[in-house]
Amino acid sequence: MESSDYVWVFIMLICVVGIIKGRSPNNPPVQAAPVNQIDPEEFANHV
Repeated sequence: MESSDYVWVFIMLICVVGIIKGRSPNNPPVQAAPVNQIDPEEFANHV
């Protein structure tokens, strides 16, 4: 896998977790940083 593949997997995981938490009746809407604030290139530099 190329580094770009890991970035997409990371983004998809955040989206899935956000959807699951958002649908959970026990939790309020997720107040974490929106996905669009994450810079894929910056994330790739930390991998």
